[in-house]
Amino acid sequence: MKRAPKGTGSIRRRKSGLWEGRYTVGRDPATGKQLQRSLYGHSWAEVRSRLNAALAEVGAAGYTEPTNMTLGAWMEKWLKEYVAPCRRDYTYRAYSSMTRCHIIPSLGSIRLRDLTPYRIQMFYNSLALNDGLSPKTVRCAAGILGASLHTAVRMRLIQANPSSDCILPKYERKEIKPLSGNQITALLGAAKGESIYPLLWTAIFTGMREAELCGLAWDCVDFDAGTITVKRQLQKNPSPGGGWHLTQTKSGRPRVIRAAPRIMNILKEIRQRQDADAFFVFTDKKGGFFTPAGIYQRFKRLAARIGCPKVRFHDIRHTFAVISLQSGDDIKTVQSNLGHATASFTLDIYGHVSDKMRGTSADRIERYIDSTIPFPYP
Repeated sequence: MKRAPKGTGSIRRRKSGLWEGRYTVGRDPATGKQLQRSLYGHSWAEVRSRLNAALAEVGAAGYTEPTNMTLGAWMEKWLKEYVAPCRRDYTYRAYSSMTRCHIIPSLGSIRLRDLTPYRIQMFYNSLALNDGLSPKTVRCAAGILGASLHTAVRMRLIQANPSSDCILPKYERKEIKPLSGNQITALLGAAKGESIYPLLWTAIFTGMREAELCGLAWDCVDFDAGTITVKRQLQKNPSPGGGWHLTQTKSGRPRVIRAAPRIMNILKEIRQRQDADAFFVFTDKKGGFFTPAGIYQRFKRLAARIGCPKVRFHDIRHTFAVISLQSGDDIKTVQSNLGHATASFTLDIYGHVSDKMRGTSADRIERYIDSTIPFPYP
């Protein structure tokens, strides 16, 4: 056979009878030597066809040289170099736990280049069937795995994200359970006299999160304007022996809540009782700051005392949202007060409340017609 033109690879027959095609994928950046790969077939024509396809792939823009790195090694690297530096401690801990408890044990030994959509789909299915994880948790695992593989694509470790074509279990958002008026009254009555009492008032009528209430400082309270600026939250450092520290809010953006006068008066009373150099707004009887875990424990004891042991502290946040909507606040105002990223997210959670309000609105319009128009239609 004539010598093949330069750049088309080479084909030879091995002693075993197989045909081998060799082609160059680039050069080693350290030595400058060519990096060559081989492929095999049972005939010259088969190898020539496969060689042409491989050369076309190498010549295409964005070609990625396959890596031998396993998914487990990559995800450990991803957590350390891409998640830890730019994510909050809580997020990093959640990602690490999901990765090391579920993803790595099931898929960690597979090379990135060998990871297929089918293999990932089987992993998602097993999380639901064998591990008994909820659809929401499975989708969380899928989000973490997908994000790591997306970064692998950007770093040219793989050509495409094999998790993109997988089907995730349907997640039906659980119906929210806000506290009723009687439950709010009972809860505040049970808390009266305890150090958590003013914090509960503020939580119920501002919708602030536990960590945000713990991290609220006096420099964020403007008595003249009647506003609370939410720009910090209290979180625990995940490192061994790490203490509590202030960090950004969940959204990463500060928000301003125009609080009810009753709430501002409560904060004024706290300010008058505290030392002039006090930093945190809410403190226990010894003057120490509250932690999210401490608030949760106190709240659960109060909830059990009023006969509602299953009520969560987060249900207070739902309660504020529902009260706001039923009082006439629009979705954008509620979104802003809660610190949600978009109004559509707020509407997705509290849409059923808006549906009920639309029915009430129709009744109001009917009453207006009856009181205004002196004759019937037609």
